[in-house]
Amino acid sequence: MNKKVLIITVLFLIATPLWLFVIVPKLPLYRPNFSFMADVSSIDNFFDEKKQEFGGEIPSKTIFSYDVASSKNGVLLVNNIFDVRTLQGDKIFSVSRSLGINPLTGANIKGFGDHDRDGYLFAPKHLQKGQPFTYWHINYDGPANMQFVSEERLFGLKVYKYETNYEGVNIDQTKNLTNLPGVGVTRGIILDPHLMLWVEPVSGRMVKYQDETTAYYYDLVTAKKLFPWNKFHNNITDDSVKNLAYDAYAARATLFLQEMIVPILIFLLGLFFIFKSTLTESNYSSMDRFRFGFVKIVSFLTILVGITVIYGWVVDNPFLKGAVPGFPTMKFTTAIALILSGISLYLLTALYGDNEEIAELFLPISTLSLSLLMTTIFISSILGIKTGIENLFFQESQSSVRTIIAGRPSYGTLIAFLLIIISGIVGILTKTRLSLLITICGGLICGIGLTAFFGYVLNIPLLFFYHKAVDTGMAINTAILFFFYGLGLVTLGRLDKET
Repeated sequence: MNKKVLIITVLFLIATPLWLFVIVPKLPLYRPNFSFMADVSSIDNFFDEKKQEFGGEIPSKTIFSYDVASSKNGVLLVNNIFDVRTLQGDKIFSVSRSLGINPLTGANIKGFGDHDRDGYLFAPKHLQKGQPFTYWHINYDGPANMQFVSEERLFGLKVYKYETNYEGVNIDQTKNLTNLPGVGVTRGIILDPHLMLWVEPVSGRMVKYQDETTAYYYDLVTAKKLFPWNKFHNNITDDSVKNLAYDAYAARATLFLQEMIVPILIFLLGLFFIFKSTLTESNYSSMDRFRFGFVKIVSFLTILVGITVIYGWVVDNPFLKGAVPGFPTMKFTTAIALILSGISLYLLTALYGDNEEIAELFLPISTLSLSLLMTTIFISSILGIKTGIENLFFQESQSSVRTIIAGRPSYGTLIAFLLIIISGIVGILTKTRLSLLITICGGLICGIGLTAFFGYVLNIPLLFFYHKAVDTGMAINTAILFFFYGLGLVTLGRLDKET
């Protein structure tokens, strides 16, 4: 093994524990763009003081949200809103609170927010089954000591159910309900809550909450309970639970990328350089066979993934379409383009082998087909025109995750395919002197894929080309394929350079 390869190998092997134990602990669990929004189905049952009986259940609507307002000294300042109204829009109860959150752990930070709190925004990450934690629900604003109940699944996502009755904690809403007769003057309002949470244990994200609570009037002088004011319960709607489950899927997948996939890839790259050095030291023919094999594997993998995603659209399987629920889907047109790209890559490889005549015959067909599809979508995206080609075969929901225009790929995806088209055109025009052009195209495609991949790893949507109201996010499986496809083109360029 030569000194250069030895140094690179050692650097990769050292980078593995460095990533795990130095970088990963400093990656934020919550970023400044974090938001949480849920529609809550609420039922109120108000007590008639004169008749001394409950008047009957009345449905109401509640908005429950968290949004990062700003960041100060490395602490996220989060606005938490809870707004309950009748179906006619009349206010029943409304409150907003400010929380200071550690972005690395999700823990409340004392000295920030409207008052000091312990515990977590939701729950700690890597929550163990049976592990208790403290949560502050906005409606009660007291420490909820959550106790494990069971393991369940919501929309396929594994969650832990927790509950509390706020034992030993006084939940007083007198200051929030001074609009009620005598409240704040002679009477107060005290609550007897039963709160349930469903949290995704890896990310600590809340996916669902439900409560069943009775609110009582009490005498401000004697502190004696008088009679009920309201018996209510709240439950996050199924549509919101589904959206929150997908958000939790994405958060869990991000942690999996950070803590498992990236260190494994770094370690494998180190082993790759060791293997490469042994081939280099033996003979170039072995190295060439290795490169040819690598490029062919990439071409077959690209075709296989494209076919798999098309099947995912046919059977409407979110996992097959997007690799990870909660991440943007790979568009149907992208899957078709990947199949054509995989064919083109294989045919480019054939130019250097024994199938040159077949490559010269079919490479123009695959490249022209890819060109017609992608340039049409690219031009329509630039001009803001809907051609209908994006949803020609399958209609994607406009509410799809991080999707601006249903069925349309991201600009990063379109640019990568344009580079693939250029490499195909170069192969059609000439077989010789391709090394520089193919290497440049491959390097750019590889960079696009790597940038998008680390956008997911670092949870920075802009890096995987998502910007609200501007561009759709690139699917993570698309990003990974572009990385390897780019490496395949670079390898072809290297082969041409040495022949």
